[in-house]
Amino acid sequence: MMIKKRGMTLIELIVAITLFIVVVTLAIGGFVSVSRMKTLMLDMKNSQQKARLIYETIYRFAKEADVVAVNGDGSIATFDYRDESKAITNSKVFTVNTVSPGANFLAYCNRETVAGVLKPCDATNTENLLLGSANTTYGISKIDNTAPYFTFNRTVPATLKIQMILSNVRVDATKDVPIRIVNTILLEGVK
Repeated sequence: MMIKKRGMTLIELIVAITLFIVVVTLAIGGFVSVSRMKTLMLDMKNSQQKARLIYETIYRFAKEADVVAVNGDGSIATFDYRDESKAITNSKVFTVNTVSPGANFLAYCNRETVAGVLKPCDATNTENLLLGSANTTYGISKIDNTAPYFTFNRTVPATLKIQMILSNVRVDATKDVPIRIVNTILLEGVK
């Protein structure tokens, strides 16, 4: 009696290869989705940390200042520090600069007194706090038009309200996730 050895037919081979391709495609798709989600979560975490850093920096300067001033439209907040003789020794200036319509950037200027004169804000003592640009794919790159950004209330106790919507935290090519900073700082002993 003769036993015939039988191999795989062409149809069986095609079905096996098709099933293998489907399984591999699903596995790769799942891996890519998890990888994208991880990247998005890290980017959002970094953006929230930048927003927290901006708020904490403004908060610290406001609490330590001797004099707080906000301009009429709420786009500039100035924190002055004085010595015992009431002379200004240092001034921290936060300003929202419009670069193009809908693209505002928060800048920080550290004005020091040199030979009794307060230095003006220029390229040597000014920096962009958002560390991004309009072309940034992920991360904070602009402040939306929500002026006033700073509101100073001289009642007792004095308060400084900060209100900003930071954006360009991209979820995908069409959607921004805004990060809102809305907080009021109580200022004791500030004029």
